[in-house]
Amino acid sequence: MDKPITIYGVPATGSVPIEAALTLLDLPYALVEGESDRRYDVTGPLNPLRQIPTLVLPGGEVMTESAAILIHLGLEFPASDLLAGNRAQILRGLVYIAANCYSAIGIIDYPQRWLGRVSVTTTDGRTLHGAIDEPKGDPGNTLSRPELEDKFQRLLAFSGARTAEQGRVLIERVWNLRSAQSLADLI
Repeated sequence: MDKPITIYGVPATGSVPIEAALTLLDLPYALVEGESDRRYDVTGPLNPLRQIPTLVLPGGEVMTESAAILIHLGLEFPASDLLAGNRAQILRGLVYIAANCYSAIGIIDYPQRWLGRVSVTTTDGRTLHGAIDEPKGDPGNTLSRPELEDKFQRLLAFSGARTAEQGRVLIERVWNLRSAQSLADLI
């Protein structure tokens, strides 16, 4: 390897497992750390989503996504035993964390990335701006009962977990929960 791997990372984030894997593999790497409130901007033009870690391989190829990087390293260096054990469960665990944890962390840590902002220039040259500072469903912009019921029914329909009629029965039971004699009827 003529050029070391470069990791764009931030202490105590998803770059740590990549650094640990590279250390276990005894591969040289350079760490470019972000600092202060704009620490994720360290990835610059390499990663427009400003995700940590961003990895640059010796040939210049850019990789993102912690799970993908760890899988790549495990497959590239099979003798390292990085993916040793029950591979199906190791891969499931890596994908589970990436799919279920990181997305929530991103929204919690950086809600401003997910809020709606729009600017429109009209035909007469005026520019109009709009913003949503609290998305529907947040504590400051709660769902009404009909909206909540509609969302529940759409999720049921999507999942196939219950019929629309069964959903209506569950909704009725939840709204009358205070007067219920037993929770057994709810489930």
